[in-house]
Amino acid sequence: MSFRSVRTLLACIAILLPGLAPLRVQSQVALTRDGQRPNVILIVADDLAPGDLGCYGQTEVRTPHIDRLASEGVRFTQAYAGSPHDSASRAAILTGHHAGTGTVRGEAQGPLLPEDITLAEVLRAVGYRAVGLGKWGLGWEGTTGHPRSQGFEEWMGFLESRDALHPFPERLWRNEEEYTPWSNRGGESRLHAQDLFLLAATNVMRFNPDRPFFTYYAATLPLARNPITTIGAGAQSPGRYSDRNWSVDDKRKAEAISRLDDGVGQILSALAKHKLTDNTIVILTSDQPPQAADAFHLKSGPDSGTNAPARTTLREAALRVPLILWWRGVFAAGKVSDEPVAHWDLLPTIAEMARAPIPKDLDGTSFFPLFRGRERSRSPRPFYWESNTPEPTNNARAARIGPWKAVQAQTGARLSLHALPADALQTNDVASAHPAELLKFREELDARVRAWIPPTNPPPRPPWDSKASNRP
Repeated sequence: MSFRSVRTLLACIAILLPGLAPLRVQSQVALTRDGQRPNVILIVADDLAPGDLGCYGQTEVRTPHIDRLASEGVRFTQAYAGSPHDSASRAAILTGHHAGTGTVRGEAQGPLLPEDITLAEVLRAVGYRAVGLGKWGLGWEGTTGHPRSQGFEEWMGFLESRDALHPFPERLWRNEEEYTPWSNRGGESRLHAQDLFLLAATNVMRFNPDRPFFTYYAATLPLARNPITTIGAGAQSPGRYSDRNWSVDDKRKAEAISRLDDGVGQILSALAKHKLTDNTIVILTSDQPPQAADAFHLKSGPDSGTNAPARTTLREAALRVPLILWWRGVFAAGKVSDEPVAHWDLLPTIAEMARAPIPKDLDGTSFFPLFRGRERSRSPRPFYWESNTPEPTNNARAARIGPWKAVQAQTGARLSLHALPADALQTNDVASAHPAELLKFREELDARVRAWIPPTNPPPRPPWDSKASNRP
């Protein structure tokens, strides 16, 4: 790497080095230090299915570091995305609300509102340093959804989802400042976004040791895998799967998954180097599974051996995501949980682990008691999803209560009823045989009815795609 590239790297992470202005919650820091609140690293992959990982049954793509998280921590087999749509799912992770009550509900991006309480705000209230990296998609420049308006002290990454499709970015944001990495100017594919984000993530561990940190690393992998030009070393690299009999896109996806795994390995190595391993929680999930089938994903799971379903069907394979929690000395190594959980459960779970107050009226509930010898209420709770698109007749809804799942495939359609896990493909509609269960779902879905109006102020188009749609 040239001196100029190194200088660019250092400039890109400069926001993480200076001393921070005192927080209003600074009085909490002594309690944090003495009480040893855990550091939290939340890794959110982009379009990663459970079956893309070795710990979930993958045999074609190498993911040893993520597999290590699972072997030393807890792996969930029934973890659900907050939404079949990118931004709405990320909103569920950060706010603890599903689409029935949350601000961001559908395919079209819209900013978070001032009244939304994010995980970053919850943790900062007890002294955490909150740093966001990667892909945002919940508010662009000048809106109330900007990460610095939603609890993050520092931000580096993409604000708008379409920008994040390019693995060698031409536009990033450091807090409120827009910039282009020098190595990628002129459309060259040289400096990979993940290299910047990982350098920043590991630097967070080196500074302000008297405060615990919360790092939200919203990776752009494996979705961001296709360079938009053929210029530069990155675009020319064949990757470690070049000899496989797959399509070019499948080879690139496999490389992107392994590159994501490499990043997890770098994070774990940095934690060990800075002696933070035993007081850091690492959580890995994905915003949603991929929509398109490929040569190797879904080797295990609800749609194994089938084509990936359309997201509007709200099938299990359109909602199931990997979820792994790692906290050495607290979680039993190698535990596998079949407990149904969803993205909106992450905020209260992390808040409880960090001994932070949990906001009221969340849709999520903490599943931390499952691993501390305190059973959560066993009465089935409802799970709810929406698939909202700019075409109102295509809107779909679904709910799960216990082993039953009901789906309304589009606006005005009748409900279908399916028994899980036996009918994970949702091919056997048993609604007529279980009228009492169907009535419960009608009442649950009717209680969630809320008009949805797509945002009228779409985000700006990426500089590299002037003809692109404004929707991710």
